[in-house]
Amino acid sequence: MGNSNEAHNQTLDLLEYLDPHILHESKEYEQRYYRFQKKFKENVPMDGTSIEQIKRLQQLGDELVKEKKDELDNLCKILTTPIDINIDSDVK
Repeated sequence: MGNSNEAHNQTLDLLEYLDPHILHESKEYEQRYYRFQKKFKENVPMDGTSIEQIKRLQQLGDELVKEKKDELDNLCKILTTPIDINIDSDVK
């Protein structure tokens, strides 16, 4: 999981550079980076092509959705809420 953690850290560094408020824990800042990842207790080949392997990945994906339901619901709300973007808007 070294590459995965490195990509995660690089993304956070980039977001902090673009918006210094991104890592603040204050509730006044919206969460801007979501990461949905499941830690497996077993060896799960992500490139497996057998029916059993694909079914197992689907099962693990379903478990992840159940575990992260609140975060996924919040992200969906953010993505589906219209925002006003015009010249006078403070949205950057």
